[in-house]
Amino acid sequence: MKRIIKSLIVGCLVLSSTAAFAQKDMIFIASQTMSSTDPTMQSQLAMVGEMTMTTYHKKNMTKTVTSGGMTGTNITIFNEDTKKGIMIMDNPFMGKKWMTLDSSEDEEDDSFEVERTSETKEIMGYVCTKYIITEEGGTEIEMYTTEEIKVSGDQRFGEKVKGVALLTVTNTSQMGMSMTITVEVTEIKETKIKDSEFDMTVPEGYEEMSMDEVMGN
Repeated sequence: MKRIIKSLIVGCLVLSSTAAFAQKDMIFIASQTMSSTDPTMQSQLAMVGEMTMTTYHKKNMTKTVTSGGMTGTNITIFNEDTKKGIMIMDNPFMGKKWMTLDSSEDEEDDSFEVERTSETKEIMGYVCTKYIITEEGGTEIEMYTTEEIKVSGDQRFGEKVKGVALLTVTNTSQMGMSMTITVEVTEIKETKIKDSEFDMTVPEGYEEMSMDEVMGN
């Protein structure tokens, strides 16, 4: 169970540390669910439960709060200009931890293939185009994005994926067992966001750790 929680934390980090530029202040609320065809894995995922991801976009800043189930609360704040940020974690398995994020020297990632399909789907009134992303190791991501919302999309895949993802289905494996992670946006708000939402001050009582420590390396 602890290994699954760690993997989910890293997954949340990947999803939330790819900042976007927003022409307007916007808040996206999404649900995240997980399932597996393996009975053992499914029983553990059922214990984790459904999670909620709330993402705040303001100009070059992004903040994502993931909460629910046994993962506790994880907060990621990222500055797209400096390519730096912070992740603050509070969950039953790891306690209160924080770590810095820095992608300023990351090289371009070419470990995936992207296919833009002709399939479309309407989600929350927006027309979305289906992309299929295949990563090294066999992970496959189905992503439905819309270009009708004026926020730049997921920066992980560069210009290969256009628009903002409103539905993402990731098929992967953990410990040799299949797992499907579904993230679906359920609400979008245009509202003024205070600059204080993106304050990177570490709260008292939190211990610093590295990504290697998160993964148990």
